[in-house]
Amino acid sequence: MKLALHRSLSFWSGLLVISFILFIWWASQFAMVSAEAGSVKAINWCGGVSLIHNAVPSPHPAYRVNSYNRNWPRVLPAPFFIRGKEIKDPVDSWNSFGTSSSLPEWLESAYANQPRSQWMLFIPHWMILPAAALPWIGLIAWRARRRRAELNPPLILT
Repeated sequence: MKLALHRSLSFWSGLLVISFILFIWWASQFAMVSAEAGSVKAINWCGGVSLIHNAVPSPHPAYRVNSYNRNWPRVLPAPFFIRGKEIKDPVDSWNSFGTSSSLPEWLESAYANQPRSQWMLFIPHWMILPAAALPWIGLIAWRARRRRAELNPPLILT
């Protein structure tokens, strides 16, 4: 008996994961959601996910949701990695949120005064989506091929 695709647990699991990635991609256009524990912080914003290592650990875990204006084009942002430079400029560059032409440019200036141990990795959702979808599609195709082979065994003539 051939199991229909819509009855496959791997099909629905993959569809759920892909739907979740698409939802958080859409939600990141309008709000910034962050979770922080110790010196590690994860943020869903600007069309991607940021992983941040803070030089000063947070004393307690935190979860925040903030809305913000769309100042940068965030449909297909580029990935980037930024590290603190310890320049010690007296100007507070964090207050110029959204004034630069791009998110990486603004963050580059904002991280100029931060210690070298502080860094940020930004991974856009458009890179996360194929990283999840391609193995899922491969699994579905492999299962379909395996099922066909089970249903149509090779003829052995003796």
